[in-house]
Amino acid sequence: MLSEIVHNIKSLLKLLVICALVFISAFVMTSVIKKPATLDGFNWEPYRSEGNLASGPKLGERVNLSSLIGKNGETLADEVKESPIMLAVVDPACRACRIATDEMYAIRDRVAGAGIKYYLVSFTFSKDPSKFYNYADSLGVGVPAFLSQTETQIEALPTMVVPSHILIDRNGIVLQKWPGTDHRKAVRDRMANQIVIETLNIPKLSERR
Repeated sequence: MLSEIVHNIKSLLKLLVICALVFISAFVMTSVIKKPATLDGFNWEPYRSEGNLASGPKLGERVNLSSLIGKNGETLADEVKESPIMLAVVDPACRACRIATDEMYAIRDRVAGAGIKYYLVSFTFSKDPSKFYNYADSLGVGVPAFLSQTETQIEALPTMVVPSHILIDRNGIVLQKWPGTDHRKAVRDRMANQIVIETLNIPKLSERR
């Protein structure tokens, strides 16, 4: 009789352990599923590869800020007072640029907390610059836009995939770049998060201001 009771107790304990493990597993899986995508990172290195002809300028190259003109005739060189600054490279013919405005908003807002200004730029020649400025306004990012109307830029800039992001110092030196975006929002969230993480971890960032 006693052995039967002991056996039943052991069976009950095993059942309780199994139920507990099932509950813990379900809780962990639910937490993973519900975890915001913005907490995840993104591997940008394949996009930055020199084998990618649309990856943009090399680190250390210089963007000519004096050739980037705002709608009132001011240059980006006139506008920039501190380092670094974030450039979002866009183009009126780019459908992905409109899709990626959520990515732009997220990056703009989060780097602003570190005192980093955010600008829209285009390196595509336009016979009617006003069309670009109207397009930039229509994106709703709410930041100044600048258009390069000269050929005095790094050769890789006009062929860089759009949209892209480039971090530069106040002299136009490229500190980091993030070419491209993705049509999936969850991936764009991860991209934006990684851009912010890398931006805030640029070595001696505070000394560049």
